[in-house]
Amino acid sequence: MSNVKVAFICVHNSCRSQIAEAFGRHLASDVFQSYSAGTETKLQINQDAVRIMKELYNIDMEAEGQFSKLVSDIPDPDIAISMGCNVGCPFTGRPFDDNWGLEDPTGKSDEEFKIVIEQIKHDILELKSRLNHNEINISYFKSIIDQDRAAVVICNLNHEIIYMNPAAVVNYGKRGGDKLIGRSLLECHNKESQEKIRQVTEWFAQDESHNIVYTFHNEKQNKDVYMVALRDSGKLIGYYEKHEYRDRETMKMYDLW
Repeated sequence: MSNVKVAFICVHNSCRSQIAEAFGRHLASDVFQSYSAGTETKLQINQDAVRIMKELYNIDMEAEGQFSKLVSDIPDPDIAISMGCNVGCPFTGRPFDDNWGLEDPTGKSDEEFKIVIEQIKHDILELKSRLNHNEINISYFKSIIDQDRAAVVICNLNHEIIYMNPAAVVNYGKRGGDKLIGRSLLECHNKESQEKIRQVTEWFAQDESHNIVYTFHNEKQNKDVYMVALRDSGKLIGYYEKHEYRDRETMKMYDLW
């Protein structure tokens, strides 16, 4: 099972989000973990949804343990998807990664229910395909980063360290190495450096062309340090700290044998 957590969110966590969780568990558990929640709860999930999902796909949501939950009842998701705002826009304390804009079929005919169910199934399979493709791409990029002999530390916009390549684990060994993952990069810097890191991330956010800043030269190790913006379709999603050594290469050229 993948470690990627996807949360499907609507106001009552009674119908659309429950259907999405069920399809996610049955059709995409090899790519992401599915959760659903709401900003309010119902005593039971929508009985028409339960009945029709059982009739169409032999998926018994209640028998499989699904029930109406609050956002605070599920793990923090990597991806949060809103089912739509025609009932009301749920607030989770963080931006949604996508809004599927689905009509709420509650109280409507079976045919209208089936249309929404089929759309949710389609969206789940599309999400699975997209994330699976991204995971393949991530493997390529991870391989590039891991082969770099200079330290690379990747952070989200909360300055939380989300990845360290092997060189970074060694470089930060005295501070805990890979145990730093999940902690704030700011903890590895003094107050002056912390403020500069915040200033750089604010500068990154100001314009898509703001993407790299030279931050430090370590004379003892003869290396330069940079902060580089990470973007998704232009949107700032984090940054990484990149170390570049300036010593002349000691490897032999094309030393294959």
